[in-house]
Amino acid sequence: MALHLIPASAYPVDELTGLYNLARADYLLPMQMTPETFAAYAARYSVDFSASLVAEWDGNAAGLALLGLRGERAWITRMGVIREARQAGVGRMLVEGLFASARVGGAAEIQLEVIRENAIGLRLFRSCGFTPVRHLLVLERAAGYPAALAVVPDQTLTTPEAVARLEASGIGYQPSWLEELPSLRRARRLAGLVLGGAALIYGDDGGRLSPVVLCNADEVTGPALLIALHERLPERPALKENVPDNDPQAGWFAVTGYQVAFERVELRRAL
Repeated sequence: MALHLIPASAYPVDELTGLYNLARADYLLPMQMTPETFAAYAARYSVDFSASLVAEWDGNAAGLALLGLRGERAWITRMGVIREARQAGVGRMLVEGLFASARVGGAAEIQLEVIRENAIGLRLFRSCGFTPVRHLLVLERAAGYPAALAVVPDQTLTTPEAVARLEASGIGYQPSWLEELPSLRRARRLAGLVLGGAALIYGDDGGRLSPVVLCNADEVTGPALLIALHERLPERPALKENVPDNDPQAGWFAVTGYQVAFERVELRRAL
């Protein structure tokens, strides 16, 4: 078997998307993508295709892993190996290759998230030197009216105002890569609601509301803003990603109709 790594930038986006979809077809959560959503995902989360890798096995693409770069930090995402190439060291080769790519990109630390039930993935990453640091909840809310009337917000926010509020306030807990400012700035059609000193920032592209982010909220204003959002847009489902499982905000989302879809484990490693 001839196995080697090449930069993902050597492949067009449509071929990378096809490889990703094939590699992830039988995963716990396949998360299939189109070339358009794949490219948008890469742009939003600072993925560098020249630092990302494709594993080729006897001349055929067998797996891939994307690498996001932000200053001295790197992030592994959308990793997958096709069924026929599994148990042959492809995953480990991709991970160790990304360590080298991250160092060349100036990173001193690398991180990722793995679905909690993915025992094989967790074993691989821990054997490559990663340490689990926290559990993150992925929450979903179905369309429908909330169970209680909301307080009327004091103000609505346009996209520039929503971005400015995020930059000034943050979201309380240490965000995952998905909710860091560079990611949120690139979210489509941000808007917001304000109540007192608290704000709720959300993305509204006409489908599912995401991201959904609370700034400077507490146990009163947080749920009130969430209820207000879903009173205004009752026909829209919503997705809230990567809330730390021990953060009070997890409870605020729960009491306003959000349910745990699955959990992720965040892992980090020094380079």
